[in-house]
Amino acid sequence: WTLKTFAFVSVNTMSEYSIECEPFAADRFSQLVERLCGGRWDSNQVPTQVSYLAAYLNAKSVSTKTLVIERPYVDRHFIEEYANYYATCFRPPVPVTTRIHAFASEFTKEQLLDMVCRASSGELESIEAQLQDWYRGFIVIRPLSSAPVGRTLLSTFADEPTRCFAPLQASKAHLLGFELTINSVPFQQQDGAVGACATTAAWSALAAVARATGQRAPTPFSVTSAATRHILTDRQLPANGGLDQQQLL
Repeated sequence: WTLKTFAFVSVNTMSEYSIECEPFAADRFSQLVERLCGGRWDSNQVPTQVSYLAAYLNAKSVSTKTLVIERPYVDRHFIEEYANYYATCFRPPVPVTTRIHAFASEFTKEQLLDMVCRASSGELESIEAQLQDWYRGFIVIRPLSSAPVGRTLLSTFADEPTRCFAPLQASKAHLLGFELTINSVPFQQQDGAVGACATTAAWSALAAVARATGQRAPTPFSVTSAATRHILTDRQLPANGGLDQQQLL
């Protein structure tokens, strides 16, 4: 890959890896997600989760200033869903996602490039610490216009501890050679195909439990597969019917 342009050609997707930096604006966030997921929405079609995330990132406790857009991004949770369901569709989406990183400081792509160059010259620890201080987490955007919000980990409201309902677990994100940590619990939008509401809730809860016990977090597909292995009351995929109590157990 070329450090100067942040670009290389992926063998699997034959698409160019790129990094973009955009100033965050809550009123334009839905337009950004629409572009990244390949959708076309009217004003009344914007998913509720996208509007909520725009407000969340804009909140005083999070105070997002810059979005770093990384694509293509291979997300383990989506690629497993793709391999087991979406790849078999008549018109499958692309198998890769886009990842949006949120930072609470203003900087441009040129400034980010300068940080990478300085880090490679011996300033890695100080620059990584600075980025960590600004880091507010990431949002994976799936190529699904009806359910674009994939695995998402964002910092909690530090000034409102009563809004944190689960033990937080440290997760790592790697961006341009920097290792960043976010203490959060994963969230994603239910898609009604592989991960309906109960599947997504179980996936989120199990992710926190798995990390606490040193295990690898399950994917939404593995949750659906395990829940319907012995008790199947509807079609396994698409998971329109969701899961009942016995399947959750």
